[in-house]
Amino acid sequence: MKNWRDPLHERVKENIDKTLANEIPKGHTLTKNESLRSLLKPTPPPMPPPLPPKMPPPPEFKKSPLDPTKLKKIESLRSRPRKRPDWSDMMKEVEQGRKLKHVVCNDRSSPIITRSAVVKNKGQFIFESEKPNSHNELLKEISKGIRLKKVKCNDRSKPNLEGLRKFRRQMTIEEQVQKSMSQANLAASPSGIIVPGVTEVPAAEEEDIDEMDDIDKVRDDLQSTKQLLAIELRNKEVQ
Repeated sequence: MKNWRDPLHERVKENIDKTLANEIPKGHTLTKNESLRSLLKPTPPPMPPPLPPKMPPPPEFKKSPLDPTKLKKIESLRSRPRKRPDWSDMMKEVEQGRKLKHVVCNDRSSPIITRSAVVKNKGQFIFESEKPNSHNELLKEISKGIRLKKVKCNDRSKPNLEGLRKFRRQMTIEEQVQKSMSQANLAASPSGIIVPGVTEVPAAEEEDIDEMDDIDKVRDDLQSTKQLLAIELRNKEVQ
């Protein structure tokens, strides 16, 4: 009895044998641990390109040689002063000063007068504000000014003294006592009795006392103060 063989199995086996014959190099034999999967690994990716070359280092900084006068000045500043400075020499250096550079000033305060404008106005330049128009005429009137009318001011800072004959000083307590004593002395003098301890009042003082006690004058003073109070009340009502 012959053994039956599957044709599909035979074909797969032949293909595997062909691939192994093509892939495996000569002199290479399969070991136990190696398998078909390990032999058919994908190819590794290519290596990355090399890095670009580095920038060259900067050239060395070369200092320009200093002037000997500057070197001398630097050394004098570095060194510790051993003598006191001569202030007269220092002041001479300050007074000598340095010549400044010529500066051109672009001053725009003065107007630019063109030749054509001067020729048009008969050799005299006329500004825009000098031209005859209504706006400039109004500005001229404002700058010239107008004389104002005299205004009466109702100033109450000074008192209104109309009707007052004079101001009387307020009497002190001593003066009031002296006045009462003098009045008592005057009352006793016609009978020839002199009150002890009371000095006689001169005639001028008697006249002053009589004038101060005059009822008519007191009435006038009261009337004038009444008028002043009425004027003040009227002014307050107006305000």
